[in-house]
Parts: sequence; C-alpha cells; structure tokens
Amino acid sequence: MYDKLGENGDQILSIHMTGGMSGTVESARTAAQLSDSDVTVIDSRYISHALTFQVFEAAKMAKEGKSMDEIVARVEQIRLNTKLFVVVDTLDNLVKGGRIGKGRALLGSLMKIKPIASLDNGEYTPVAKVRSHKQVVDYLMNDFLDRTKDKQVKGVGIAHANGRAMADPLREKIKETGFTDIQFDYTTPVISTHTGIGAIGFMYYTD
Repeated sequence: MYDKLGENGDQILSIHMTGGMSGTVESARTAAQLSDSDVTVIDSRYISHALTFQVFEAAKMAKEGKSMDEIVARVEQIRLNTKLFVVVDTLDNLVKGGRIGKGRALLGSLMKIKPIASLDNGEYTPVAKVRSHKQVVDYLMNDFLDRTKDKQVKGVGIAHANGRAMADPLREKIKETGFTDIQFDYTTPVISTHTGIGAIGFMYYTD
C-alpha cells in the first residue's frame, strides 16, 4: 500500500492507535521499512477521538503545505497535550483482560464501584474509584475544569459503548463551559471488547 501511495514521490505520514492495544503500528513500521516510499509511522499512543485529534490536524497542515517535520512536531505537541479517561460500568471485561483479579472484581461489583482510568502514553492507569454515574461525571468534569484552566480547549471527544447514562450528562456539562464542538459517538468493537457494555471514553486536548 505504501508503495502505491508514494509512487508519485509524495511523503506518507501513517498515524495509528496505541501500540499498547494493537499490533497495527508495528506492522506499519515493518511495511514502511520494506517500502521504497518515504514513510513516517507514528504511534499516537491513544485511541478513538484522541487519535483523530492528531490525524485531523496533520491532514489540515498537509493541505496548507506544511513540511513533514512541522507536521510531526505538531502531532507530538497534540499528543503531549491530550488527556483521555476510560470508565467502565462493570468489571467483567477487566477480569477477562487480566487487569484485575476475580476477587477484587466481585468485591467491586458488590460495592457498585466504577473505576476511572487514564490512558497516557498507551498505558492504562487507574486514577479513581466512584460508586455512581453522577460521581463519574462530576469527577471527569472537575478534572477537565482544573486541567483546562487558562488554556484553550482545541478538541473534545466522548465515545461510549451504550454508556449514555454517563456520556449524555457529561456532554451537556461540557457544553455549559461554552465548548460545543464535541465529537460524540459509539466506540469501536475493538475498544468495547476491552471495556464492556456501558463504558465511556472522555478525551480532550489543549493549547
């Protein structure tokens, strides 16, 4: 594919979801090494809309005639300024994925715990545990306000796996801040396999 895309001499920028959840980026690197085209492969370190933040900006800059070095530098800046949270509604898929043990999952289910985790640099890192959808929304909103204070919000995305009990009120609260251009949709099967039904992903980046 790279050979065909670059047969006219164009440079190619290939941006992929985090290598921590998919082997696609490593396959892309191998293909780039075998190609005669000038290919730059980037691990976005993110998923969902947090990946598209980088892709959309790169495409915009390419249309403006920016150099590959300029585009790669900007993509890196966006990555560093991005925050992504994942919230699961049940613990079943975390057990299946080996992230928590069955004993902890049983206790968490009995207590109706909803773990909140960040996905930074492709690493799933638990950051909080709450016990209701409202507490999830409040935590994410307070964190958003703290981290974006005195900064310009450039992009916001919410993806959910039938998790509208959390996704809808969170979207409305974000709109109340004055930022209304929110990417909002269902997550992909690849991601929902990791999270299970009812989960949401909340992501944004700033300048």
